[in-house]
Order: sequence, then C-alpha cells, then structure tokens
Amino acid sequence: MAATNMFICETIAEDKLVAIWEEFPCLYDVRSESFRNRDLRDEAIQTISDEVEQSADWVKNKIRQLRNSYGKASKMASSGRARKQVTKRTAWLRERLQFLAPFVSRRDTVCSLNDVCIV
Repeated sequence: MAATNMFICETIAEDKLVAIWEEFPCLYDVRSESFRNRDLRDEAIQTISDEVEQSADWVKNKIRQLRNSYGKASKMASSGRARKQVTKRTAWLRERLQFLAPFVSRRDTVCSLNDVCIV
C-alpha cells in the first residue's frame, strides 16, 4: 500500500514538473542565451523544486529522464513490423512534452565498422 501511495505522489510531482518546466526555456532551449547561464538554470531548478516539493537533484534527474524518454518515444516506429503498442506512459510523454519537439533532434545511427567480414 505504501508503494502505491509513493507511486501516486511521484506521478503527481512529475505532472506538476512538466506543467512548470515549459515556463523555463533556459532548461531546454539550447539555442537561447539563457541556456548558457548556469546561475539562471540553477535558479529555475530551485523554483521548480520548491513548486513540486522535491529536491533540486530530483528535479534535475527527472528532467533528464523525461527528456530522454520523450526523445525515445518520439522516434518510435509508426507502422510496419517494428511498430510497438503505444503505452499510456508513451502517449502521455508525447502529449505533454510536445514543447520539446523543436529542441530534440533525431540523429542517424553511425556504424564504426568499415568492412563487414563473413567467416
């Protein structure tokens, strides 16, 4: 029962974080001058941590995790055999973190092997 309550509290804090995060472009807009200002970013993290009643480290880690998860969710195959069932979590990420779309770029995979040898 305690684990369920902890999960619910975590989910509520995460939802609050996403709602507030969009208001601080210094935390996701890599092209802006404010992104390069560490003091401004730290101040934004502290403001968010006060709002969601979590530690600054929790906020930093959660932002990193959410950004990475959004990047992975946004590049999932949309059709064909590679298509996977979209989970509630993935749908939530795609919907709530759309503001990150211009700042999360897809990169082509790179192979470090020049020649493939068949033995």
